[in-house]
Amino acid sequence: MHELPLISRIVADSLARMRSAGGLKVRRVQVLLGATGHLSPEALEQHFRILAAGTPAAGAEVQVTIVPAEVCCFDCLHVFASVRPAFEVDCPRCGGRVLPGTADEICELGELEFAYPVEVQPSA
Repeated sequence: MHELPLISRIVADSLARMRSAGGLKVRRVQVLLGATGHLSPEALEQHFRILAAGTPAAGAEVQVTIVPAEVCCFDCLHVFASVRPAFEVDCPRCGGRVLPGTADEICELGELEFAYPVEVQPSA
């Protein structure tokens, strides 16, 4: 389960950024996920919820943004970007088989949204 350390880092980084921004709770987490990776958005969200339980990130909305990967046609060598895995894609130029061109396992923290303390207004 190589995805647990990746998602554990996402949770820890979310909490660290929340604390440094003066937030009380993480409301929304954007995670950038590479199209060629082995981690699905559903698995990422499920693991995040489990690892965030009992922390200020518990219950945060998890928004996954797929980062396009570079793929290459095996037949005509055309290189193009795709947000789908290579085995699901045909070459737009010749219809040939496609091979992954980049194999980066991208799982990075993107934008965050926090809940902040409510400033108590002194009564007049």
